[in-house]
Amino acid sequence: MNNKVTSYCDSADSESEKVMVKMDMTPVDNSGTRFYPKTGVISGKYLRRSRDMAIDKADWHWKSAAELYREKHGITGEFTQKQADEIWLLASNHIGLFIKWLIDHNLQGEDADIESCQKVRDGLMTGAEYLMSDLDGKFCEEDVNENVLEFVEQYYKNEYFNDYGATCPCNGHNVPCYSFISDIDDYHALKKRIDAAYQKYRDQ
Repeated sequence: MNNKVTSYCDSADSESEKVMVKMDMTPVDNSGTRFYPKTGVISGKYLRRSRDMAIDKADWHWKSAAELYREKHGITGEFTQKQADEIWLLASNHIGLFIKWLIDHNLQGEDADIESCQKVRDGLMTGAEYLMSDLDGKFCEEDVNENVLEFVEQYYKNEYFNDYGATCPCNGHNVPCYSFISDIDDYHALKKRIDAAYQKYRDQ
């Protein structure tokens, strides 16, 4: 497959979840403080939601996104809050596109915020912004409707990253993963593949 993204996104580092490369658990700074858009500075010890069954996390992709961001912008010191927020969105871009697909199909978890989900559908909030503001950067089993959880776990682990790499960015430029934030055209290109995979699953 001729992927447009020149390097795969990082994924989970466990026997059950490993997909591509080593998990990134490096904190933003030596204190272990992490920065989340719209929720302010949050310590990793005091997140609002304590969730163990993660499908993907922005944390796992932070280091790669931050290193690329430093190189691209020539940054040697600490990140500003604005820069850190942007890096989180770069690190969670691929997760956000999948979450938008779930929300657009009304397949989000039962506890999802109705107002936030409508903003995602209306294009007033991206899937990555929803992930960071509503889910603390963690995409977990509880964020998926139980009727499609089996599909999500199988597809996201085995096929999604290939489909993401083959379609995003859809402008055809070969760019590193974590170097771009997708627009609606990327979503629609990727959506066709997710729709096809979901239909294939339903036809089994």
